[in-house]
Amino acid sequence: MVRRLMRGRLRRGKKEEAILAVWEDVVGAARAAQLRPLRFRGGVLWVGVESPALLYEVSQFERGGILAGLQERCSDLGIEDVRFRLA
Repeated sequence: MVRRLMRGRLRRGKKEEAILAVWEDVVGAARAAQLRPLRFRGGVLWVGVESPALLYEVSQFERGGILAGLQERCSDLGIEDVRFRLA
C-alpha cells in the first residue's frame, strides 16, 4: 500500500503540483475539504466531489469562479475547463 501511495505521488507532475499549491486559495478552505483535484489532462481539470447535491451546486454556480481563479493563478498551465464528478 505504501508503494502505491508513493507511486501516485511520483507520477504527479509539475502542473498538478502547481494546481494543488493554489487550490485552497481558489476554492476556499471549506470547499477544499469537499472538492479534490483528480487529474489534469488536455487543458481540463477533473475535480472529485463528495455528494450529488454538491456536484450540482459547484457545477452550476461555482464552476466559472473556480475556473477564473485557476486561470489567473496558474496562467502558464493552459487550464481551459473544470469538470466535476462524484469521487
